Amino acid sequence: MRGDSKMLLHCLEMQQKFKDVIDPKEEKLEELKVKEEQLKSELKQATQNEHLEKEVATLEWERPDQYIYWKSRLRDCIYSILAQMRVCWEIVKDAFVRWKERRRTHPLY
Repeated sequence: MRGDSKMLLHCLEMQQKFKDVIDPKEEKLEELKVKEEQLKSELKQATQNEHLEKEVATLEWERPDQYIYWKSRLRDCIYSILAQMRVCWEIVKDAFVRWKERRRTHPLY
């Protein structure tokens, strides 16, 4: 190739053209690899945050103030139901007593 300078220049031009095409693509590839690493770390962080949020929600439910609140609500409901049952029992008892008194047809001795 030393004797054929046109061939040498042509080869160098071809090499430069390939380099001009390949270098921007390699730079873009490096940028994309950096972006990929960033996105992977963000995804990992988001997944970890989601897991932590679920755990916080679970722990918040188990907190004593939530337990005490729902326990008091349940107790109030039970007391209300028992009070209504007492009222119904009194009504039934009074009705039974009146029925029993009216049932007597013979004089008392």
